[in-house]
Amino acid sequence: RERGGGKSVTQSDNTNAQTAASVRDMSRLLLSTELRSAQKYWHVRKKEDRIYPKEYTPLVVGMLWSLMAQFQTWFGADAFLAYGIQLMPLTPISEERDEVRWANEMYPVFKESCDPLVVGML
Repeated sequence: RERGGGKSVTQSDNTNAQTAASVRDMSRLLLSTELRSAQKYWHVRKKEDRIYPKEYTPLVVGMLWSLMAQFQTWFGADAFLAYGIQLMPLTPISEERDEVRWANEMYPVFKESCDPLVVGML
């Protein structure tokens, strides 16, 4: 077979193309799974789409165990740490991970948890 420029397609080219397609497809699957999981288990909704009992009031989960969701992190229990860790890493895909509706609910509480730190720094 011929391709542009009169070069023939080798078995190696076909194998590389198939490998690249497999990597692409797996990457899409992993990304979609991660996005769905973040939105379902780590980002807590105030009302709709809520999976945690109403007694769990924070808008993020800091640590998730088999039978327990905690509002803290491995490196501290301050609210800004649990909110902040759910915003990292900040990459282009964050626009998909952090739904606008959730961000609008979460931001005022996150800001409030950071305010004493800012005042203490002044």
